[in-house]
Amino acid sequence: MRTTREFGDGCSTLRQYLRPHAYGIRRIAITLVIGYSLYMTAQMTSKSLQSALHRLGMTLRESASLTLGGSAALLLTGALDRLTDDGDVVESSVDFATLLDAVRQVEVVELAPPGWLNTSIQAYTHVLPADYRARLVHLPRMGRLDVSLLGRPDVILMKTYAHRPRDLQDLLAVAPTEQELAFVEQCIPRIALKEPDRAAMMHAVVGDVRAALAAHTRDSPQ
Repeated sequence: MRTTREFGDGCSTLRQYLRPHAYGIRRIAITLVIGYSLYMTAQMTSKSLQSALHRLGMTLRESASLTLGGSAALLLTGALDRLTDDGDVVESSVDFATLLDAVRQVEVVELAPPGWLNTSIQAYTHVLPADYRARLVHLPRMGRLDVSLLGRPDVILMKTYAHRPRDLQDLLAVAPTEQELAFVEQCIPRIALKEPDRAAMMHAVVGDVRAALAAHTRDSPQ
């Protein structure tokens, strides 16, 4: 009985203490919830992605180099203007797992999206032709980090292969040249050897992009 009464007195004392601070506590809680929501849905511009990469280079203890593909490669060359939630690491000079601590530090400091740098694209790098490194675009060194980007033709090839809605939007936004579309078509027979259905879809995507760009050219004021 004594324990119950003490517990009740303790709760009463706690309520009396918290009541004057309730408004402040509520504001802190709301701020934390909103902040976490923004953190989980954060996206990066070309400028914020470059800032995060630069901070990563300053954070690393040893030199490393990364090759980025996907929309990040297009954003960092100015070919595409939209938000992105990650940078796709095509390859790295060191085991990417050894960079994760530094990547997560940058994530916190730069308020970058969770997993802002990841290797998920490596499941599809078999699409790239053997000579893709000859078309890499090299950015200025950032601290201890060297960053290279896939060339436009290779990014266009991989986006044609993936053909998700976002990829199709990006293809129309970057407006591939006829030479770049021809490059994709030259790569399709190699892909068709193991993935005939995917290759057929790629042919269809190239045709759709070509037709959409031609229609846009016809409809544009002269």
